[in-house]
Amino acid sequence: MNPNRKKRFQELIFILGVIGLLTSLYLTYIHYFPAESAICDLGETVTCSSVDKNSYSTIFKVPVAVLGAIWFVVLLLLNGMAYRKDGPWRREVLAWSIIGILSVVYFIGIEILIKTVCPFCTLVHLVVIITLILSTLIYKQ
Repeated sequence: MNPNRKKRFQELIFILGVIGLLTSLYLTYIHYFPAESAICDLGETVTCSSVDKNSYSTIFKVPVAVLGAIWFVVLLLLNGMAYRKDGPWRREVLAWSIIGILSVVYFIGIEILIKTVCPFCTLVHLVVIITLILSTLIYKQ
């Protein structure tokens, strides 16, 4: 892969990481400060609030949105190291992306189970999927 293309992919991962982090922070906010309606509540089955009020919204009493925010912080750190030093950090970004995609599969399964879609969660899922694709392309170089 062209080194410039690889750097662009890493810059795109950075942008996606920031988007994912901000989205996760918003989801954390609505978890701790619920309102009658969040901006992502579009209907009975397309709503962040209903998903967030579900028993699956926490793991060991930690909101999954907090875990998502932590995941994105680690992604940004790993990607920053890969951007500066290259070498083995590409492998770590890919491994972290694989962990992220496993979480996405689990959370999509939960949304299917509860028959509700969280639009902002879906945005996070898409960010993780695209990050996995980009990190795979970078690693394969």
